[in-house]
Amino acid sequence: CSTAILESPSVEAAAQRARFLVADRPRKSGKGLVRSSTNESSLIGNLIVRASQDLTPLMQLRYRAFGGAPGAPDATDSRLSRLTAALPSSLWAGWCTRLSVPGRYTAMPLVLSCAVLLSGTSIRPKEAGTALGGEVGGPLIEKRLDMLSRTPFWEGISTALIRLGDYLDTTPAVIDYGRRRSLDYANLLPEGRWQEICDETGHKRGFGWKSLIARGFLYCMISGSPMDSLASPLPSNMDRNFWYLAKDFPHVITQQIAARLSEEARRFLDEFGIAEPITWEPPLDLISD
Repeated sequence: CSTAILESPSVEAAAQRARFLVADRPRKSGKGLVRSSTNESSLIGNLIVRASQDLTPLMQLRYRAFGGAPGAPDATDSRLSRLTAALPSSLWAGWCTRLSVPGRYTAMPLVLSCAVLLSGTSIRPKEAGTALGGEVGGPLIEKRLDMLSRTPFWEGISTALIRLGDYLDTTPAVIDYGRRRSLDYANLLPEGRWQEICDETGHKRGFGWKSLIARGFLYCMISGSPMDSLASPLPSNMDRNFWYLAKDFPHVITQQIAARLSEEARRFLDEFGIAEPITWEPPLDLISD
């Protein structure tokens, strides 16, 4: 097969003949066949961009078709381990804003974070969702990626996701989100502490929802996970008033309340011996072009 590829009359013909190296395979075949092409990665690197239009968005991410350094996915799982630790369940807000497309699509921050994990690895969408906290399933990840791939923005979006994955793979993680997902948040901002903060700052306590929203806000800030994954009683997704207030909370709290909540976040992390910053985002300069 390799001889036939090398004897091709043009790069386009070689790309077509090499397509089997990166083509989607039945799920039952597992990871082995995908990883078996690692030895041919230099060849794939020269040809995959030419064949990229024939690949699914998953395979384009897996082989980093638009990232500037295409090749076979990592065969050692070291990239997967580093990315799993470095990625929050919901992609950073600044990155989501830059990668947004027209329309309203549920779970997009979760899907985009999983998409970064898929870049350069042989993990499956379902496994990616599980690795980042189990907040989104494989079918929805594939559905959203397919939708994005049908927009004129896909090449730019996938390039950004791959660059972000490469950056997180080669740069020591500032925050270990894998560890933060495993923390026990049972004692995060108990009701009594929220009442004290309100009394000390002259802020209205509000109804019971407000303390839940403040606690959920802190949880999102610290864990990088969506509020509805917090292991405490929260209104169902059908209660629109609660989730509307929760979405608006970061924009309406006073500077005093924001400062006190940051202190609570710092205290919470210190209790677990975690000296990392409370929040962090990779530089958007990675996609300044």
